[in-house]
Amino acid sequence: MTIAKLHTKGLPPLSEPLAGAAIEARLEADRLSKTAEHEAHRGDDPARLAASDAGGCARKVALGRLRVPKDITYDAAALMTFRAGDFYHQITQEAMVQALDMRCEVDFDLRPKLSLWGKADGVYDGRVVEIKSQSGYGFDLATGGKRSDDGPGPKSDHLVQAGFAAVSPQIQADAVHVVYINKDRGVCAEWIIGLDDPLPHLAPKDAEPPTIRSLVNAEAKRLALILHYLDQDVMPARLVPGYGLVEGDPPEPGQRGAKPWNCAYCPWQPSCKGWSPNQFPFSLTAEKAVVVAEATPV
Repeated sequence: MTIAKLHTKGLPPLSEPLAGAAIEARLEADRLSKTAEHEAHRGDDPARLAASDAGGCARKVALGRLRVPKDITYDAAALMTFRAGDFYHQITQEAMVQALDMRCEVDFDLRPKLSLWGKADGVYDGRVVEIKSQSGYGFDLATGGKRSDDGPGPKSDHLVQAGFAAVSPQIQADAVHVVYINKDRGVCAEWIIGLDDPLPHLAPKDAEPPTIRSLVNAEAKRLALILHYLDQDVMPARLVPGYGLVEGDPPEPGQRGAKPWNCAYCPWQPSCKGWSPNQFPFSLTAEKAVVVAEATPV
């Protein structure tokens, strides 16, 4: 967590910071601990998919489920940003527990219909709570503070994550309560949406608006198809929901304004860039660590 030196005058900061190094070590230790806790919680018979896979690129979902090591890992600055989001998340949960008698971190599992598990941020009065911290720009788009073609409303993947929890046999809720926290200004926006309420901001052109239930059903079919491909030793195409097939070179990591933006934040982008955008047979090494792409797509 060093700072670039831009001036020759004045009193520049330490070139090898002490607190910065300690922060990096602490964040890395927390990351490893959280990863170990996550794996332990999944138990001896874990589901193959996670609710957080909702809305993800088909190939990214596949690489994550295959446990292929990431080309790019989060640096200390990104981990610190996540910790700031964790703080807002915790404060919101604590407040909703006190005010609404909400249960937190509620496990759910969609098996046998779909091998998918997750944790609902909260559940109260037949509602599933989904809490997301957002940047100022994303928050303004969702709330109507900035103009968009589709109008304000929660993101599709956030609604699907909450919807998976709502339709699970363990929870069986009839609505979702989405809470967005603006990390830049510390304000929040909320929506309470029934599973069968129309979502006009997500309506395709000249089509009926979807509902949370219809989005969940469509995403469940998509994720099940990804598992089918993996069972056939076929790597899915580079398909991003809402965008389509990413042909040519996917955007570089950290590239601003690129489309689809998903690729610029994908930890497997460097490897994926060297593969066909279409489906292809694959095999793994004995350590199940490296994907080997074949030359001929399926």
